[in-house]
Amino acid sequence: MIAYFKLSHRALKVLGLALVLFLGLFCEQRIVDVIASVAEPIEQVKTSEKAIALTINVDWGEEYLPAILEALDQKKAKATFFPTGRWAKKNPELLKEIVSRGHEIGNHGYSHPHPDRISIAANEEEIVKTEKIVEGITGIKTKYYAPPYGERGTPGLKAAQNLGYQTILWTGAQIVRPK
Repeated sequence: MIAYFKLSHRALKVLGLALVLFLGLFCEQRIVDVIASVAEPIEQVKTSEKAIALTINVDWGEEYLPAILEALDQKKAKATFFPTGRWAKKNPELLKEIVSRGHEIGNHGYSHPHPDRISIAANEEEIVKTEKIVEGITGIKTKYYAPPYGERGTPGLKAAQNLGYQTILWTGAQIVRPK
């Protein structure tokens, strides 16, 4: 039997901060910078270093970001934030704050549709619209794309490839406590 439960926004915030702090305690705070020219999405990178790449997709929850940024600063950790264009447009000062703290900015499309359910052209429009908004606010042209819902179908991947983006996907990682 699978048990389901609903967490409040406060509980999610506390859980997220606890995860960041936990990772900071048991992993070195290093960012693996991978620049690849292949169309295959990146899910993980094999390395002998003790490292994680922390990615944060942002389409809501701006009230939690100051605390997350503070926790990252305390642990001297960096992350790549993937905002949607609609979020960036509504929160330009927070987007600038993320950049000013040394975090990387990627692209999460404009309106968070299911990339597998729309055309390549519609995906390209989502990515380009966000690219222009982020660049207008920060001066940074995004180069990494995290598709909403982690979808990996042809329309989203091909759109990203056509625009010169590297697609970044998340994976579930098992955290093993050191002995």
